[in-house]
Amino acid sequence: MRAHVIGAMVVGLGLLAGATAQAQSGAGPRVDVTLIPAGGIYFTEEGSEPDFGSYAAGATVGVSVNRFVGLEGEGTGLVGIEQDLTFNGRTQSLKAPHMLAYSGNVVIYPAGHDRGLAPYVTGGAGGLTVYERPSVGVSASTTFVSANAGGGLTYTVNDHVGVRG
Repeated sequence: MRAHVIGAMVVGLGLLAGATAQAQSGAGPRVDVTLIPAGGIYFTEEGSEPDFGSYAAGATVGVSVNRFVGLEGEGTGLVGIEQDLTFNGRTQSLKAPHMLAYSGNVVIYPAGHDRGLAPYVTGGAGGLTVYERPSVGVSASTTFVSANAGGGLTYTVNDHVGVRG
């Protein structure tokens, strides 16, 4: 199954980012845990393959190398939802396949992350596993190489809570 993923994951329910909790404060490396409670991923139609979307939830764990650079591991489970799909010339109510996305990222904070509001850029690589769902033409689980890039702002409320968007 060949599919193109549009952009990055879109966070739903009015949330721009998950909450970030610091596991450590003070001296030593900063460790962040980010929860992504709601999002989505959308595959576009190509040829006879249908377009479809899935609900997503995940988390990241990151560690700061210094105040300008961090490393992060990200994992997201995608639950196939039932939707009207046009497949083999017929529109049917079918369930999209479940997926698992995972990546390793480098996060750069050009101005440092030791302030309340800090811009960042990030990029990384990983994989996307699409699990078997014969009803939509996915006859075997397949893993694709993936890459990501993005940026935004991190706002740290205190030593233990912040948001990223």
